[in-house]
Amino acid sequence: MSEEAHVEAVARAARHHLSASRRYIAQHCLWWARPEVVLDPRSSSDAASLGSALHRAAELGQDGEEVDLAAVALQYGLSKQQTEELRDLFDQWFCWWTLQHAGRSWCSEVALAYDPLTDAARALPSQGARDYSRATPDEICGTLDLLVVDLDGAENVDLKTGRGSHSVQDHLLQLEHGAVAMARIHGLDEVTVKTAHVTPAGVLVTRRTLDVFALDAAALTMRDELRRIPTAQPNPGDHCGWCPAKGSCPETLRLVQQVLGDVSVDVPITDPVDSQPVARALLDGLPRVEAWVKARRKLLEDFAKREPVDLLDGRRWGSVEKRGYEDFDLSVVGAVEFLRDVLGVAADVAIEVDTNKSAIQRALRRLLASRPESKRGDAGTMERLILQRLRELGALVRGKPYQKFEIIKASKSEEQEEDE
Repeated sequence: MSEEAHVEAVARAARHHLSASRRYIAQHCLWWARPEVVLDPRSSSDAASLGSALHRAAELGQDGEEVDLAAVALQYGLSKQQTEELRDLFDQWFCWWTLQHAGRSWCSEVALAYDPLTDAARALPSQGARDYSRATPDEICGTLDLLVVDLDGAENVDLKTGRGSHSVQDHLLQLEHGAVAMARIHGLDEVTVKTAHVTPAGVLVTRRTLDVFALDAAALTMRDELRRIPTAQPNPGDHCGWCPAKGSCPETLRLVQQVLGDVSVDVPITDPVDSQPVARALLDGLPRVEAWVKARRKLLEDFAKREPVDLLDGRRWGSVEKRGYEDFDLSVVGAVEFLRDVLGVAADVAIEVDTNKSAIQRALRRLLASRPESKRGDAGTMERLILQRLRELGALVRGKPYQKFEIIKASKSEEQEEDE
């Protein structure tokens, strides 16, 4: 068997981790895409949660139906401020969508699989967001936010949120995958790809039409990526921040070993946490490692304040001053009246009064201070009655349970056993 045939056979032995959205990292390092590599647990930042919520709201609202944005925000765990941001972004998206795409037949959240070795593509059966479980070992998968193929042409639109540039050029590698897959499925010679960057000020659209030559070039590049996966080795660099397997990368473990040596602590870095000794070692050692990292981070930030760090891709990392968020204070005299005068019957949507237990306690103290007959303990009794009535009215609802790791106090029975 030739070396090329052997590489292809290994690639087909198990499902790789390469996908359309990770092709940017593949240009710098492909080690993480090897099938035997363990990927880091998925995590989501506030910005990513807001973006996912907008994608979901756009999917629900593309047919003109009213969307319950509060329910979408709850689904993605958005804060009150993020929920307001979601409303602003959705309003901008909906106006753009209605004006630009009325009358066209669109599909959203479509999973596509492209096999570079056979140059064939298909719509992938999916049971949820980014579900590629039914893909073959040779297929590279990706999900299109919005696509259409009709008499007016073929378009692949990718919704983007957040700060920074989100032009077609910034996301071309991801968009190429969908364009090639669409071209192969529908027998097309060209596909238009777009990014629609949704901001509170409007939707910024950039586009590019990929002709038959650009599509073929992208297909050949993906074939090369697939063939290089089985023998790929770690290639550390600025791109490591985007790597989905930082936790298991040999370069990461090497650096961790160096850190552990600097702080003189014995912490297991590869053993599974499946025994009391390993758990105790981590519990004892991780705070010292975290303190070391925190201290080095502070030194790095102090340096960057004086002199931005030059990155290998031409960018710089340093301190940038940002404007703070504006916060409303409707307790200012005339503010509520002004909103009611301008907004009329819709004013109640914009006027919200927040309260909490501290505010109720302050109100009770003021109330009882004006009553000479009040006794010590009346405030606590009244507070309990008020909170109970608010619960009955549904105005005081307990939030979702959460976990906090701390020293667990022994029960009374265990304490008695210890004393005996």
